[in-house]
Formats: sequence, C-alpha cells, structure tokens
Amino acid sequence: MTIRTARRTDLEKIALLSKECFPKKLSASEHNVQMRYYKDPTGYIVATDLHDNPIGYICVMPLSKFMYDRLVSASSHKFYGDNLDIIYFEKESDLMLLQSVAIHPDNRDGDIIMFLGEELDKKIAGKKCVAEVTSADGEKFCERHGFLRHKDTQEGFSVWRYPNKF
Repeated sequence: MTIRTARRTDLEKIALLSKECFPKKLSASEHNVQMRYYKDPTGYIVATDLHDNPIGYICVMPLSKFMYDRLVSASSHKFYGDNLDIIYFEKESDLMLLQSVAIHPDNRDGDIIMFLGEELDKKIAGKKCVAEVTSADGEKFCERHGFLRHKDTQEGFSVWRYPNKF
C-alpha cells in the first residue's frame, strides 16, 4: 500500500470508489471529483494497492470564509455534501472542508484509515476545518482526529469542527 496525492489518472477510480462506499445520493459524481481536483490538485490523498489503484481516499478542500461560516452557523441546518458548489472552494485558505473519507469495503480491516488519518492531521494542522458527517464510522473518525460535534443537519447528518476549541 502507498499513500500519495491523487493524480489526474486516478479521478475516474475515485468516483467509482465513492459510489461503492456511499449511497447514491451521497456519492461524488465523476464531474465533481474532477472539479475539486482542478480547483486543488492536492485535495485528494489516496491509498493505493500494489497495482497503484486507489482503494481509499480523503478529500480535504480549502473553503471560502462565506461557506465556512454558513456550515458552522447555528441558523443553517442544510446538508450540502456533493452539492457544495465548487465556487465555494478557494485556492488557498486556512479554512478547510473534510469533504469525504472513503475506503473500499474489501479493505476496511487494514491500516488504511490510520494512514489516511495521519495525512489529514498534517493537512489541517494549524487550520480550522469543518466536516459534514453521514455515518457512525465518520463520527468515530472525526473524534479520533480532534473534531467536535457542532450541530445536526435537517437531513439527520452532523457537522463537526476542528480544532474543537476556537
């Protein structure tokens, strides 16, 4: 297994992996995977198998202040997920969005989540980060990496903040 920044040639496989790991309404479209990559080519960190095929990934994107404030606002309880428009991502920002964490079902027993988590920790160190969480596994991942549950969305998901004290 190798952990590395995604390449353009990985994007189709990342979108397929998203479809295998998330319900249809939550999975990333290939178009959105591409748009995020072109906005920030360092946003996707992939775990690859021995044949260099992605078997897991995290997506962490720099976020505009406007969208960050909207996600953590007490008055907003909308879940954005894959519908978050690319215009709300910035080239560089100290505000980050943990967009998704995905590991192929056949590889969830290994250390992939630990290694991807270490890459997340490096990427968000010294920054503020927000995550929209859709599963109990996502909540455990956020807790292990210093996020604090901030609020619930109207769709039954949750928003988490890092660091847990601002």
